[in-house]
Amino acid sequence: MQQVPEQWLIKSSHVKLAKDKQKPISTGNFADVYLGTLQRKRKNLIVAVKMSKATIRRSATHSVSISTMTGDDQTKDEMSLNEMSNEAMIMSLMHHTHVIEFFGVSLEKAAMIIMEYCLWVARSISRANGLCTGI
Repeated sequence: MQQVPEQWLIKSSHVKLAKDKQKPISTGNFADVYLGTLQRKRKNLIVAVKMSKATIRRSATHSVSISTMTGDDQTKDEMSLNEMSNEAMIMSLMHHTHVIEFFGVSLEKAAMIIMEYCLWVARSISRANGLCTGI
């Protein structure tokens, strides 16, 4: 994963996955999304936690690298971590009421993107009046 600015790093101890971790709320080719909580400013926020399916390990220099794999598995894991890195960098630049809020990434135990959790229906109804404003 590319170097992540320190302002976006979240300690894994501040992120808790929902008790039913076996059941993601969404799944994709490279990552699964789980419901969780983020401890932030003495509050627990309900968040979506996108967790990479890639196998990663930490070196002594605290950089993240692909585990010792060969062939297609390593290529797939590299692609997964690169996709998540790109997604996190793009999300960190987006600040709009109609865009899911990006809180940061955690790389201590697994590659995770932590973002606002919301149900699309509830979000769209509550913000319907200004939906196309500023486009």
